Order: sequence, then structure tokens, then C-alpha cells
Amino acid sequence: MVGQPSDFDSVLKRVKDNHHMFFLFMEGVARFFETHPRLLSTTPPAVHSVKSRIKDLSHLRGKLERQNKRGIVVNEDNCFREITDIAGVRVIHLYQGQLRDIDSVIRGEIFGVRIFI
Repeated sequence: MVGQPSDFDSVLKRVKDNHHMFFLFMEGVARFFETHPRLLSTTPPAVHSVKSRIKDLSHLRGKLERQNKRGIVVNEDNCFREITDIAGVRVIHLYQGQLRDIDSVIRGEIFGVRIFI
């Protein structure tokens, strides 16, 4: 094994210590999709529902163990680069064509360029 269980504990503590920040960011992203005027203006709305979650620490420990067995070193210094699914937001749409609207809104907000399809 590359890492030791004590290394896992320090990673888990770092994630737990930052839980509030992950929660706030996740809630902000979810609210962005739930309330965006452009996504709500179509019939039916482009966004059907939004689901969010923060990874349970026991599941995170299992992920650390699996990565460790594959030779991936995750420690307190690199944990937020190596673990990219601590918090997640799933945006659900009903029709394939709605994905273009959702994508357009995301790209416009992230890159500061308004893209209208």
C-alpha cells in the first residue's frame, strides 16, 4: 500500500473541516439552475429537477482505499485535486433539446459570453 490509514484520517479531517464550504458551493450551484430565468422561461422548463449531495465520509474512505490500491497517492495537500466528487449537483431535463439551453446558460455564465442558440 502507498498510503496508510492515518493518511486517510488526515484527508477525511480536511474534507470534514471544509464541509460547510462544499455545502454552500453546492447549494449555490443548485439554486442557480433552479431559479435561472432563461431555463424557467420555456414550456416545459428546461430544468425538470435538480439533485445535490455531499459524499459521505465513509464512502470517501472507501474511495481513498481503492485509489491507494491503484497506486494513487491522496494526501492532505492534494486531496481537493485528486478527489473531484466530494459534492455534486445533477441537473435533470426531460427532452434532449433542452440540453442545448442548459449548456448555453452554463457557458455564458462561466465564460462571460452570452450564447443564445
